[in-house]
Amino acid sequence: MTRGLLYECFSGISGDMHIGALIDIGVPHEYLCQELDRLELGSEFRLTAERASKMGITGTHASVVVDTSNEPEHRHLPTILNMIDAAKYSDHVTKLATDIFTNIAVAEGAIHGIEPDQVHFHEVGATDSIVDIVSAAIGIDYLDPSLVYCGVVELGSGTVRCAHGVMPVPAPATAEILKGIPTSRGRVSSEATTPTGAAILKTVVDDFETPAIFSTTDIGYGIGVKDFEVPNVLRLSLGEIETTLESETNLEIECNIDDMNPEAYQPLMDALFGGRKGRLLHANDYEEIEARHPGIRPCHPRRQRRDRKPVVRRIDDARRADSSRHQTHAPA
Repeated sequence: MTRGLLYECFSGISGDMHIGALIDIGVPHEYLCQELDRLELGSEFRLTAERASKMGITGTHASVVVDTSNEPEHRHLPTILNMIDAAKYSDHVTKLATDIFTNIAVAEGAIHGIEPDQVHFHEVGATDSIVDIVSAAIGIDYLDPSLVYCGVVELGSGTVRCAHGVMPVPAPATAEILKGIPTSRGRVSSEATTPTGAAILKTVVDDFETPAIFSTTDIGYGIGVKDFEVPNVLRLSLGEIETTLESETNLEIECNIDDMNPEAYQPLMDALFGGRKGRLLHANDYEEIEARHPGIRPCHPRRQRRDRKPVVRRIDDARRADSSRHQTHAPA
């Protein structure tokens, strides 16, 4: 059995909702505060957590309360990454926090047409976003799941005011970060997923799908501040995922080619295998077929089909062998 963590973002995800869900599922509030002290942000913020509910769903509402009189106006990516390094977190926490910030920088860089290290952070450089992101890294490390899943992510609808002005939901950075990730829109009438929430998902989630078999052991709800047609909550579930051993049969076609001009080998490979690249690739074994005559044995393991036609037609020394490969995976 494998320990898994499942995100259900039917009402979106924000940094505060994520912290609330982490605390609700078992990450101690005191532990988070203790670890956040390593950032040496001083009196810039305090992290609060209290029981709350939305439409009858009870969970934890977390909030990063910032003292704006002590908060720097802007922080750039190198400053933030140096702050994380100086905190001397574990390698796992440091990598998660760094990757979340980097994913945001890459998205902002794509929007502005500049390199990620040239990005001038706006909202995400603020103290509350730093706390949200580092808390996410600390919390995931504490829960220590082997696999992290997430279903479809709700983005919301309407407009949002950001550093670029008033924009349609999702915000530009959110849209860029979640490219290629299953999302839905229009379930709620406001911004549901923030850039920080999107970057957390992109960084920590292994598969954006809901596993078919998931034995839940713990559930946590992070309570949001908005009022939607559905509860403004983020649900996290810890559980066990049963892994299975999958096997498949492959057909290996092998032949010896004697005394051929080496310049013809690559065109032959292209003709035989069509330039295919993937997990199963051809491999060339060089050997002496006759005394002082180098030869080549091209082979390409292919998944066997009933309509298999021979790849090599007239070769005296051709051999076929079935082989099996096994891999462990979690059923979806």
